[in-house]
Amino acid sequence: MNIDNSNKNIKEKFLQKIDIGPNLNEEHLLKNEYYGMVLATLATFFQSFGAFYTKVIQRVYPTKFHTVQFLFLRSFTILILSLFHNYYFQTHILRPKEIKLPFWFFIRTNVNFFGMAFFTMSIWYLRSSTAQIIATLAPIIVFILSYFILEEKFYMRYIYGLLICICGSSIIVLNEKKVNYSNNSIIHTFKETLTGVIFGIINIFLLALVLVANKILVNNKIAIGTQMFYVAISTMTYSSIYSIIFGGVVLEPGLLFMCAIHGIFFYLGNVTNNKALQNAPLSKLIIINYLQIIFVFILAFIFLNEKIFFTDIIGTIMILSYMIYNSLNPLPVK
Repeated sequence: MNIDNSNKNIKEKFLQKIDIGPNLNEEHLLKNEYYGMVLATLATFFQSFGAFYTKVIQRVYPTKFHTVQFLFLRSFTILILSLFHNYYFQTHILRPKEIKLPFWFFIRTNVNFFGMAFFTMSIWYLRSSTAQIIATLAPIIVFILSYFILEEKFYMRYIYGLLICICGSSIIVLNEKKVNYSNNSIIHTFKETLTGVIFGIINIFLLALVLVANKILVNNKIAIGTQMFYVAISTMTYSSIYSIIFGGVVLEPGLLFMCAIHGIFFYLGNVTNNKALQNAPLSKLIIINYLQIIFVFILAFIFLNEKIFFTDIIGTIMILSYMIYNSLNPLPVK
């Protein structure tokens, strides 16, 4: 397979659809965009709840929680939901040989496991809000990857944005040393904080790949039911291999239930997000995605007693200001 040639064919469909909607009359297009924005907001909440809920599971089962087992258990829920989804909507789960763009499909369905693993480990060592802030930097990496993968023109704005976001996230990360949950004897040391940050940085590169692949698959009409089915299969496969080699399976009913609930929110977040992308251009949805930061801050503050420091707000404003500016002032598509 010649990836370079396929990238050239993908480029026009992928980049142009960011700012050009379907060929519909203006009123119909506007309704679609509003619908897409509502779905994007809902998807953002589901995704935010997933990040927050991961921390809840870790708090409830501090000695029994294991990242790989967590991903394995919730993959059962994702598999069941994908089968039900395809049955209910009478959609066909594509066989491997029927899948268009197999390279990007492989990235979408397999890299997701490793991205979620590193994000989950990042949350273990950091506040859920801090881990989410780091994950929010993924769009910056998408811009950079687009230069290499999709041959998009590179702009200095990306470098400025990267520096601003690094400064903002660094301010927030520094607050980890102030964290002390006395009831649970949680004190973040420098080593733990650094470990969480490293895992978070690895995640944003993997997440950026998944975001690029997902948008390409959406534009090529690869059904979300098919995507989620293979995401579940790949997650179960990688988790099983790890468990066979290293062991560590815990059959705790409460843990099983909580992992299943997490799988439901993960699935809903992906389905609603893909539906949003089908109804509105990415340039008008990307701002809504940054609500994840606010949702996670609020949920963690209310239910996990995670403190919000003044410098958290400053760092968040720095990151959001650049992201919103970049979204409202899109660069020309080349």
